[in-house]
Amino acid sequence: MLPLFLLGCQPQDPKHSSKNKSHSPEHEEIFLDEKKELKQFEKHALKFKVHTVKTESLSVAIPVHKKIQNIKVNFHMMDHTVPEDIDHVILASTQILEDVIPATYKKLGIAPPQDLRACFDNIDQIELYHTKCQTMNSDKMRKDLDESYPVKGGSVVAGQTQSDRSTRTFTVSYCYDDMLKASTKISYEEDKHYREVTLAHEMVHVWLAACKPGAKFIFAREFELAAWEFHQGYEATAKKLHIDYR
Repeated sequence: MLPLFLLGCQPQDPKHSSKNKSHSPEHEEIFLDEKKELKQFEKHALKFKVHTVKTESLSVAIPVHKKIQNIKVNFHMMDHTVPEDIDHVILASTQILEDVIPATYKKLGIAPPQDLRACFDNIDQIELYHTKCQTMNSDKMRKDLDESYPVKGGSVVAGQTQSDRSTRTFTVSYCYDDMLKASTKISYEEDKHYREVTLAHEMVHVWLAACKPGAKFIFAREFELAAWEFHQGYEATAKKLHIDYR
């Protein structure tokens, strides 16, 4: 989510890896012919849509270096979703674009975008789903996670990100429910702010992919580790601003 976020993370599939290329199935951009790509992308979103009871279409203003950029976010909510979670899309995005993007690209020897507006130009919309954890925790996904995810010790997926290059649409899903009682990384009763942390983690994957399309296929592992490093630093913010389910 997390490429899975355990609790919410994204695993790498060793069958699609080589010495110079890695693949992260949960933060996946699909390169099939257009009709098949759209069908697969829509199928991915459908499993989240069935739990949606309300959708808000928002123009979200992201401040970056004292300038405002806007992105369209369709926020698909369940009956107990906290609407203020959208604030973490904003807060996390600002930090990611100002700090994480340049630091990660510098570390990997990637030229940063000359103008961050290019990152926004590569996103037509974000489909944001607050959903049930069961939608991201198939037996196969959890097995792949245990075997190949770069951050060990997790047991439940709490977030995912996928993108459709042809429509410049990102689908971001996140969850926090009873299934996370099985997590080995958090206490379900004490760490409820991890709902917001998961969402922030997934936004790292959105912006790393939007600012340098295609780079995630080469640096899937490194991008996942960058997302984990950011979300560890974001925990204090998430805890301070956390709002319980109503």
